[in-house]
Amino acid sequence: MERVRRDERKAAEEEQRVLDRQIQARNERRINQLRARADDRMSTMFGASSSTMGPKDVSISDETGHVNLFQDLEREERKNHGSGNKEYEAEKAKEKKEWESKMGIQVYFADNTNDLNKKKEWYEEMPVRPNLPPDKKKFDALPCLDREEEKRKKKRKREKDSDDSDDDRRKKHKKDKKKKKK
Repeated sequence: MERVRRDERKAAEEEQRVLDRQIQARNERRINQLRARADDRMSTMFGASSSTMGPKDVSISDETGHVNLFQDLEREERKNHGSGNKEYEAEKAKEKKEWESKMGIQVYFADNTNDLNKKKEWYEEMPVRPNLPPDKKKFDALPCLDREEEKRKKKRKREKDSDDSDDDRRKKHKKDKKKKKK
């Protein structure tokens, strides 16, 4: 009896080890998925994946014990700090250009045109379709043709169904006439 109990305990321990391994594998898979999502977010936010940015800092607190949830964002902001304030420079250039145009100083013949500013109007740009891979994001005319073809198919099907229903109605009408004659 004792040997059976010992074997049962060993079997239970082995089963527990297998379950623990399964749980650990599931947790590692989840962590890898979360890291992949984080890399995707970092690449969309900063234009580079976190693996290219340097070693990952896993801790959320520093030496003093202060918890900083935005440590990686602050680090990226500090990197951009030395390059100057691009928004401020663009704003100053715009103000200077406006002042020159108000004072009558003609800098260019094409002043305040989209050709000079290298800017396109919203209707000049190709729309981007969101649910496609990056290489197929630009709009092309083929989906419109596909939609038109789908409309034609639906119309043909409706016509066919209506023809079938007309035939059914005629047959029913003939049966009704025969019944009335009897």
